[in-house]
Amino acid sequence: MINVALLCTNVTANLRSSMSSVVSMLEGRTVVTEFVDSSEVMDEKKMEVMRQ
Repeated sequence: MINVALLCTNVTANLRSSMSSVVSMLEGRTVVTEFVDSSEVMDEKKMEVMRQ
């Protein structure tokens, strides 16, 4: 349930799950997608650039 909550808190509206998707996840009809912190992704990209 925490992952569902995190998916709903993204600052960018386009990246948040729709309410129908959230309801499906809570009801167990849809697999809960893994939450990825965008700052974590940016850190990885920065590290790749530094390595080059």
